[in-house]
Amino acid sequence: MYLYVHAIELYLKAFLRNAGCGLKEIKELSHGLRKLNDRAIKCRLPDSQLRTEVIEIMGPIHTLLRYIQTGPQKHPSLNDLWEVCRELHDFMEPRVHQATNLRRSRVIPNKPDYSE
Repeated sequence: MYLYVHAIELYLKAFLRNAGCGLKEIKELSHGLRKLNDRAIKCRLPDSQLRTEVIEIMGPIHTLLRYIQTGPQKHPSLNDLWEVCRELHDFMEPRVHQATNLRRSRVIPNKPDYSE
């Protein structure tokens, strides 16, 4: 779960960098998923209801996922986290190719089955 949320953070930062935001501004946003998402939307990242919902839940607690936590917690499903990562990846991939002039064949694994 932590790695999915960390990937979302990095996708948002990559989008902001590609949209022309400076490193200083991105560093000031730190790990604040809500702030990163809001800024990315202002820079024309298409809004996503699922991404917003995931960030509302994970934003306040995502850095705590590095450590064992006990007690009841609310988390989005792994399927939802995967969907948000896939959405951001699909949006960013052509922009990264254009910005870096890199082309590579990609292999995206099928969606994992987290139904258990």
